[in-house]
Amino acid sequence: MSLLTVIDGAASPVSPHVVEDLRASSPPLTEFAVIRPFGGAYASKDATESISLQAVTTDYFAMLGVSPSLGRIWTPQEADSAVISGAFWRDQLAQDPNVIGRTITIDGRPRTVVGVMPSAFMPPYFTNTAAWVPIDMAPLLADIRTRRTLTALARRAPHATAQAVDAFLAVFSRQEQERFPDMHAGQTWAARPLRDELVGSSQPALVATAAAAVLLLLIVATNIAGLATAHAVSARHQLAVRAALGATRGRLFAEQLIESVTLAAAGSLAGVAIAFGLMIVIRRYQQVFLPRLAPLELDGATVAIGVGIGLAIGVVAALLPGSVVNAAPADVLRASRSSAGDVRATTTRTALVVAQVAIALVLLVGAGLLVRTVQHLAQRQLGFDSQGLTWFQVNLPGRKYQTTESQLQFERDVLERVGQVPGVQSATASVGFPLWGGMMAGLFMKGDESGAARREIAYLSVSPGFVEGVGARIVAGRDLLPTDHFDSPRVAVINETMARQVFPAGDAIGAEVKIGAGSPNDRWITIVGIMADMRGHGVTAPIRPTAFGSTLQYSWPRRHIGVRTGGERPAMLASALRAAVHAVDPAIAVGAVVTAEQALADGMARHRLVMLALAVFGGLALVLCISGLYAVVVLNSQQRRREFAIRVALGAQRGGVRWMVVRQALLLGGAGATAGLLIAGFGTRLIQGLLEGVAPLDPATFIMATVALLALATLAAWQPARRAERVDPVEALRAE
Repeated sequence: MSLLTVIDGAASPVSPHVVEDLRASSPPLTEFAVIRPFGGAYASKDATESISLQAVTTDYFAMLGVSPSLGRIWTPQEADSAVISGAFWRDQLAQDPNVIGRTITIDGRPRTVVGVMPSAFMPPYFTNTAAWVPIDMAPLLADIRTRRTLTALARRAPHATAQAVDAFLAVFSRQEQERFPDMHAGQTWAARPLRDELVGSSQPALVATAAAAVLLLLIVATNIAGLATAHAVSARHQLAVRAALGATRGRLFAEQLIESVTLAAAGSLAGVAIAFGLMIVIRRYQQVFLPRLAPLELDGATVAIGVGIGLAIGVVAALLPGSVVNAAPADVLRASRSSAGDVRATTTRTALVVAQVAIALVLLVGAGLLVRTVQHLAQRQLGFDSQGLTWFQVNLPGRKYQTTESQLQFERDVLERVGQVPGVQSATASVGFPLWGGMMAGLFMKGDESGAARREIAYLSVSPGFVEGVGARIVAGRDLLPTDHFDSPRVAVINETMARQVFPAGDAIGAEVKIGAGSPNDRWITIVGIMADMRGHGVTAPIRPTAFGSTLQYSWPRRHIGVRTGGERPAMLASALRAAVHAVDPAIAVGAVVTAEQALADGMARHRLVMLALAVFGGLALVLCISGLYAVVVLNSQQRRREFAIRVALGAQRGGVRWMVVRQALLLGGAGATAGLLIAGFGTRLIQGLLEGVAPLDPATFIMATVALLALATLAAWQPARRAERVDPVEALRAE
């Protein structure tokens, strides 16, 4: 289970003090493990690279049930050891067979490799972790209680239920609030199943895609069943003749079964081949919106299930005609070749077509809602200018950059160097960045009573000129200035959402607050300006109350460096930016260089994937459903050929005959559309969590999908209708 701090419904990491309190309270949890992720610089022979690291307790590996494929886990005395990932061993250390005992340098600190994790191991959090190192709890416990720095895992006791854990944590939360009212008021703690936590907000996308696949499978099944029934009706005469000549019912069925299963097997294998190709696209999207899970694979069990379903459909397609086309051979031979067949067959074909139309409409509505959502997100106001905006992150090694002055000197030197890169128009530094987000911090208002619930806000520390650099704007008060340095009174700028929610009376400018961990020694901060809202945590996330302080007054050993350029290619720009940083300090590793356009695309990846899936499935469903409708109309027209001939011979207008065929298609399409609208009205709840800027029951989307489907139904009936109106009464009756 994953242990989380919950404030105003939002989950966040856990304080080390709370973890220790929880351990000592005899909870219905048997094991605990904590993780503190951080970025580091790995110094190889050729370059310094940015890697992802985790400081963990040794319980972490035991709880996950994994152990190194080479070596072992460190002992308590090995503070400078490391367990590396299989990928790091392969890519960075060339699979050195003597890697155990080898020394590697991370953030300027030598560490001894004591173990290598299996290549297949995928950690539940921070899946790109290169190495795990021992966590030092002493400095974390020496910090203030409100600093939430740990991701915590726990295992439920064998006989404890989830309800027992929830009840215990409710009592534990009240106790912590009573013991530390100034620190934990308004905070509770919860334990969520790890799988639910890892899937998180991606669950609607997974459910919607799976539902769309099932609906498409149903359309395929009904289409095959309908075509098999139609084929059985058209072949009744031939089968009746063979039966009259001595062919047994079993032999006829076996031939039909072999034919149907063979086609189903061929189609299933073709589908498996296509699925392997689609996995490339799926993995690319997974890295963006579902990175916490192991890369998706098309395993043998999944392939077997898919082929099994295909064969089952083939068997049903062979069985169904026999159950609905039940006339005796003698009756068939006496009947006209163009008669409509028995009522059960006609009813079955009609029901299958109506079902196909209904399911196709559901998929079209879902795809339409997602298309409108993506359009809305693409046009959403960001609050800053994304054109030509690029950024990257650097982590400053603690031993060299322990002081605020050393961090600020690095910031000044890097901004100067980056500003000289050809094509760079401006450069700015911050801790946190638009679309990427910042840290979460507690907010204390002057005059708040002791024990009052702490408000939770987002916080970014930015260099002077950040607002202009990212293309944001100040709507009231002033911006942060170079004169707002460490020895000056503390100041901050807040966004419009924070001004509206925290200061509804409009008295934000000049108000005094404390932002951060809540130490009594913290100095009061004066709000000097209000910034227009910008999308700080992604294009799909709601805008949070946010404060902006100055890096000259609040500095951390990491920075986001943002630059604005013209039309430079990102790859060439990334190389130049890395060179500028290494010119200041070769030991600093530069993280991925990200453009705002890329970040926007990644933020909409879930919506785009589901939209693409529903659009493709909907398109295929529409083709299948119209093909099935066309086949039914053609078959019915052929079987009513004698009727049409008699009508024309008696003076009926040929246009009237054409309308009879088109009307039949429209009636089938209308019945299916009506059922589809009802199903879609309930089914859109599955994708409600993905919709932005459009209602689940959006009338325009429903109407457009219905009109498009009925128009295609008319088009599918047009050629059979033209053929029916050109019937020659003499030839048709002579053929009878």
